[in-house]
Amino acid sequence: LEWSAENPDLTFCLQRVALQWIPCLFLFIFSMYEAYKCSNSRFRDIPWNWFNLSKMLVTFVLMCMSWIDLGMVVTFKEEQGLFEVQIVTAVLNALSYVVMLVLLFSQRRYGIRSSGTIFVFWFMRMFFGIIQLRTELQNKELRGDVSSDSVNYWEYQYISYIIQYAFICLILVMELFPDQEPSYSDYPDAKNPNPELRSSFFVRLFFAYFDSFTWRGFRNPLTMDSMYDINPQDASRELVPPFDKYWYESVEKGRQKQIQADKKAGKTGMEYKPHAQTNGSVLPAMVKAYGAPFWFAGLFQLAISLLQFASPYLMQELMKWIAIDGPGWQGVMITFGLFATSLLIALFNGQYFYNTFLTGFRIRTGLISGIYRKALRISSSAKKDTTVGEIVNLMAVDAQRFFELTSYLHVLWSAPIIIAVCIFLLYEILGVA
Repeated sequence: LEWSAENPDLTFCLQRVALQWIPCLFLFIFSMYEAYKCSNSRFRDIPWNWFNLSKMLVTFVLMCMSWIDLGMVVTFKEEQGLFEVQIVTAVLNALSYVVMLVLLFSQRRYGIRSSGTIFVFWFMRMFFGIIQLRTELQNKELRGDVSSDSVNYWEYQYISYIIQYAFICLILVMELFPDQEPSYSDYPDAKNPNPELRSSFFVRLFFAYFDSFTWRGFRNPLTMDSMYDINPQDASRELVPPFDKYWYESVEKGRQKQIQADKKAGKTGMEYKPHAQTNGSVLPAMVKAYGAPFWFAGLFQLAISLLQFASPYLMQELMKWIAIDGPGWQGVMITFGLFATSLLIALFNGQYFYNTFLTGFRIRTGLISGIYRKALRISSSAKKDTTVGEIVNLMAVDAQRFFELTSYLHVLWSAPIIIAVCIFLLYEILGVA
């Protein structure tokens, strides 16, 4: 890409390799995560319907067209001067559609109504494909260089890509909507289920499922009957067992360390009661049981920290463009960059706080459950040193502090990074002075 050109265009290698390989590699990597979701899903069997059948049919057509593309590249590679990398690109595209078919079938089987991995894959195919679509529409001279006695590969490529891009846009629109409700669930039936469960990834990304609740509260006073039921995976019957499992492992590990220490010290005849005080730690139990959303939120915090410095640079480039009266497409690109940066920061901020608050909520639930059970089986002698008020404070106040703390923990590492980058940028602008 020549930044100073009046009619810019990306190189052939970048269009046909990087921009097509990135979505495929993304799908290959995150398909493992989708397999993990399927294996842990508590839902089963979304009925066959026109919606999921249509998505699988469109994906199957795209897969067939990719295999045809591969055959055309192999056939006319020597005759019309095609590149070896086009073979690899065609193979990757075909394999990505094969993986997509497997994911669509598996998610229907395991009751997953919408997938972020699939949505992002189709979005990248659509977004990155805009550049090649523009190139295909402009490159008329390539489609006229081959004699009429031979099949023109570039003419075939033009028609094939237009059809494939139309199918990609169609299936991306379909991914905006969720599939039907699964036929079977391990969870009990909810009286007023949370709309998040029946929302697509796109709707959950913008928290649009909450709009109806907001509108209801605007029109009429809200009551307890207006509240949605808690998500089944966030109920205490689902959150407490993992915490108990890792907590007992921590206690047992601490007890074994104490036994080994007593043996080395020559102590014998020690009696270890099941609920005796040990050096078990609650922190490993919290991290193992509820840490996944918290670490995922850390990725959003890292992206937010880096994107904060994009807007000043883009504004600087925009001022330069205005000063030199540069090409119009440069102004459009810079303005789009500013818009995309602000949009991504807003999206990442929402997902960051959602995941951190979700982690804090789950930690609080596990701690309250553990404290309450401990209070029920505490010995009479121990009750003399612990009042009811102290136990209530542990459950109501101290557990709540964990909930409030989780959204700020990532600042411990992100703030030094932001400060360091700011100092570096100031040094670049002002120098030693």
